[in-house]
Amino acid sequence: MCRRETKLLLLIFVLYVAYLISGAMLFAFIERPEEERLRKTLEEAINKFVDDHRHCLSDEELVALLKKAVDAEIRGVSATDRRGNDSTMTTNWGFGQSIFFAASVVTTIGYGNVTPLSRVGKLFCIGYAFVGVVATTIFLDAIALRLHRPASGLLDRLQARFVASRRLSPLRIQAVRLAVAFLAALSAAFLLPALVFDYLEDNWTFFDAFYFCLMSLLTIGLGDYIPAENGNAKHGSGYKIGATVYLYVGLIIVLLFVRFVYDVPQLNNFHNCFAVRRPSISEEEEEGERRRQSPADDDDDDDDDGRGDETALLLSAEETKSNPSRTDSAIGH
Repeated sequence: MCRRETKLLLLIFVLYVAYLISGAMLFAFIERPEEERLRKTLEEAINKFVDDHRHCLSDEELVALLKKAVDAEIRGVSATDRRGNDSTMTTNWGFGQSIFFAASVVTTIGYGNVTPLSRVGKLFCIGYAFVGVVATTIFLDAIALRLHRPASGLLDRLQARFVASRRLSPLRIQAVRLAVAFLAALSAAFLLPALVFDYLEDNWTFFDAFYFCLMSLLTIGLGDYIPAENGNAKHGSGYKIGATVYLYVGLIIVLLFVRFVYDVPQLNNFHNCFAVRRPSISEEEEEGERRRQSPADDDDDDDDDGRGDETALLLSAEETKSNPSRTDSAIGH
């Protein structure tokens, strides 16, 4: 890698670290007041509950109960699902929920709302993830590659119909193609599914649904919004399976858009400029053949020089025989 490329890579690294640190500081600045407000509200509610039940419940007993409830909630068991109300009891390991969990593992989304509780389950999850993540990556990328050609052909037809007559530069044509692909991916993978989730989820706004779609398909999976969670399980296992299908389709659309990004030569060249170029097999074979032939060429040159000297001597002898007077005059001198 040349010195200019190394400097550019270091500059990108510094900018990335600055982006990371600035994001962390802004998140803290924006979210800390809301956290403090929620903490104060919770503390007031706990104090009021303790004051109302001081005659039968101590502070230590309440804190111990809350710790157990929070620990169970973190591990996927809600404290609001009471055995006394079986109509609202849900399990984390029904068929639909299990499919959704398995998909969140192999797609690396990992919402974190449901986790294996047993040691055997954790060991199985490790092995399942090792195989599943690789298989899912290959599978989704293969589908995106298969869809790239017809999708690119559709963009070519749109380009020939609406762009070709405008005499745009190649860079602007690529920008238009990328913008069309972006709008199509945004609509199919984010906006339309957000409308569906907004309709099906009672406690979600459209912004919440769009936020869920974005965090999921970027494989961030924060877990604060999950379909059919937080007391909204009225749609059953079929809804969870449908959400799982959406995750796969959405990821394929995102990968397809990434392929259109790499179709832009300027972006592709920028990525390739950081690669350390290795000679191809044909270049290595040519270099090896050249090295093998070079000693023979030197020997041929030596032989040619020897034959040239012998020829010069023969010509000189013949000239002496044909012109003896010239030889005598040379001796006289």
